[in-house]
Amino acid sequence: MAGPTVEIEIKAQLRGLRTQLRQVEKQLGDVSKTSKKTGSVISGIFGGFAGGVTRAAAQLTILRAGFQAVTAIVSPLVRTFTTFENGLVGVAKTTGLAGEELKSLGDELLKLSTTSVPIAQEELFEIAQIAGQLGITGSDNILKFTETVGKISQVTDLTADQAAESFARILNVTGESIDTVDRLGSVINKLGNSFAASESQITRVLNEVVRGTAAFGVSSKEAAGLATALASVGVRAEAGGSATSRAFIAIQTAISNGGESLQKFSRLTGLTAEELRKQFAENATGVFQRFIQGLSNIQKAGGDLSAELKSVNLASTENFKVLAPLATGYDVLARSISTANQEYIDNTALNLEAQAGFNTLSATLQRLQNIFQTVIVRLGQVVFANKDVKAIIDITVQSFQTMLEALEDNTSSLSKFLSAAIKLGRYLAGGLLVIVDQVFSAFKALSETIGVTLGVVARAIAGDFSGATDALKAFEGGMNDVIKTSFSQNSALTDLGLGLLGVDEGTQKVTESQAKLEKQSTKTSEQISAVSAANI
Repeated sequence: MAGPTVEIEIKAQLRGLRTQLRQVEKQLGDVSKTSKKTGSVISGIFGGFAGGVTRAAAQLTILRAGFQAVTAIVSPLVRTFTTFENGLVGVAKTTGLAGEELKSLGDELLKLSTTSVPIAQEELFEIAQIAGQLGITGSDNILKFTETVGKISQVTDLTADQAAESFARILNVTGESIDTVDRLGSVINKLGNSFAASESQITRVLNEVVRGTAAFGVSSKEAAGLATALASVGVRAEAGGSATSRAFIAIQTAISNGGESLQKFSRLTGLTAEELRKQFAENATGVFQRFIQGLSNIQKAGGDLSAELKSVNLASTENFKVLAPLATGYDVLARSISTANQEYIDNTALNLEAQAGFNTLSATLQRLQNIFQTVIVRLGQVVFANKDVKAIIDITVQSFQTMLEALEDNTSSLSKFLSAAIKLGRYLAGGLLVIVDQVFSAFKALSETIGVTLGVVARAIAGDFSGATDALKAFEGGMNDVIKTSFSQNSALTDLGLGLLGVDEGTQKVTESQAKLEKQSTKTSEQISAVSAANI
């Protein structure tokens, strides 16, 4: 009985084994199919990736060209407007002006650069900043100071910094209003043109003279006359200022103490003691001039100048080296003081020379450049004040920030970065349309200003409006190109982003297929192990 039973059990086991083998065979087939499918997916993904990279490279080329075109047009405009803004901020810091008063001063400075002082707009703003640093207050005073310094820095050998610092200091020491700065500038310009001393030489001596004589009521114009005479006869600035101061002190001391010194000064000036006292209080410069004239007369008569100086307590070598040349060149002193006083009244020399100096080709081209820059600033004031433009700029900054965070965070997904890039691309295109629309709206609003501008350009260059009109049409065409370029950029960014997102999704599919294959292989291995165990 045992034999048949064993045979039956063996047959049953063989049938079970065959069943398990068929299951293993089926699962191996499934594994093969999965492997082939995974390989196909991987192959497709890498093939797609290669194509995507090729397309992306082409899009990047278009994108780069588009950005270059936009940058070439927009960058100079933005740079001009930001330069104006920075200059205005600098003026605000040093002058304390704000709000409408600051805006009004900025507009006046721009106007100045296109009319009476055609120098670089940045330089005008720098002069205005210096005015604030030197304690000049009030927009009218700052404007007049800037205009005067701007003119004299172009028609004399004084730099803007030298003129600004010297003029402000001189008027501060003499106690005169900054409102008279234009007269001081005109006096110095007239003296520089009329005597053997440059404006910078006169100004250096003048700084020293006012420090030593302001206490006696000597005005800036009188000190300028004295300084011109000293510079013309070759006296150094420091020596001239010191010796002049000592002479004024000696006269005042003699008047106060009386005695022999007062008699000596009376004889030298040709005035009685009472006249000397009265005139020195009212016109100290006039008394000093009469004193030098008296020394000159003694010198011409063959007298001892050194002895005369000793008799009025001015015997030092330093005094002799200054007062003796003045006595020798008394005519120069008399003319320089007279010229300074007359020019202070006329106040024409600087304006006339500036008009002549600004009538050159280089000045005309600078004025033309300033006109265009002013138009750009006006446009910028309109465009960047628009709330939509501000919103676009804010969104652009936020998009770049998002992309930066995605790149810095290694755990962030690629899709986050690309999403921000696509969003940015769309806003750049849409935003550019808004900005362009604002530019054209501003052109419409500023039609009168542009008409004036084109008139100036026409007169300066061609004598008619044809060239200017063509230029404006070309600008409009350029802006249309910007719009087209913005759409191209938007498409390029979108295509590039979507292509890379597809790669990201494909990579995720590969990972899923690999996991499925690994799971199926593990199951098959377990079944083979079970069959082997059964055979044993």
